[in-house]
Amino acid sequence: MVKIGERVFVETGFREGNVGLIKFRDEAILVDFPPSPEEAERWLRELEDLSPGPFRYLVVTDCHPLRLLGLQKISIPAVAHYNLREELIGAKSYFRLIFRECYQKYYDGEPPESFEAFFPTLSFKGSATFHRGKDTVKLLAAEGPTPASVVVYLPGDKTLFAGALVVRGVHPDLRLAVSARWIRNLKRLKSLPIEVVIPGQGEPCGPEAFDEMINYLSAVRSAVKEFYQAGKGRTDIFRLVNNFLPLWPYPPEQEEEIRNILRIGLARIYDEIRAEETRSSSAPSAGASG
Repeated sequence: MVKIGERVFVETGFREGNVGLIKFRDEAILVDFPPSPEEAERWLRELEDLSPGPFRYLVVTDCHPLRLLGLQKISIPAVAHYNLREELIGAKSYFRLIFRECYQKYYDGEPPESFEAFFPTLSFKGSATFHRGKDTVKLLAAEGPTPASVVVYLPGDKTLFAGALVVRGVHPDLRLAVSARWIRNLKRLKSLPIEVVIPGQGEPCGPEAFDEMINYLSAVRSAVKEFYQAGKGRTDIFRLVNNFLPLWPYPPEQEEEIRNILRIGLARIYDEIRAEETRSSSAPSAGASG
């Protein structure tokens, strides 16, 4: 458990990512919730000691299944990006495959066919602000890791819960990524007065983490773009996995899992680059006339 200032607490010891608590005088806001039933029970026990009052909201920082599964264990009103509901209503086959994989990691039986149980209580598009006395909490839409990613900004504390926009010491999960927007939003967040960044995984750090993520994502996009422009197909993209596998440490027993995440993530970026290049080539030139 890490304490930041007087009212921010972060549990960094869970396998699938960090979760947090923002305390006010007589209530609290949670940021994400563990998908593992065992870790969920542990976090609830920790929260009993930390929180002086009821939990007003749970902020869900994106639509990745690992951010959704914990919602089965609690009845706190969930706040999320508007796109989270839209992504669940129109869930594509690749999302369902990732959801199944994540579900079966922690639960027995078949995953639900409908995702209504994971719809947020409240949603927003651009930003939302909560005022608690003199305290302010801002939720900012920041698509990138998923189309429904958000960050939680405490301007008075100069602290940012970055969700999966920033991860440290692990491979970023690109399987639901919109990488161009991810980079743009990282650059936008760099302009805010921030002293402490709480990543989706890894220990709290400074704003230098923004540049680390921008550099990583830019390298991935550059490699995939070069691959695409050389005329190589989507099924060949897996050749790039070994280029990126050594960049972050991982337990040896998780190598195949990490390779699979990288393979699917690189294919996702390939599709994004291909769509960008197609739009660019079909756009009329500056001197064209109708």
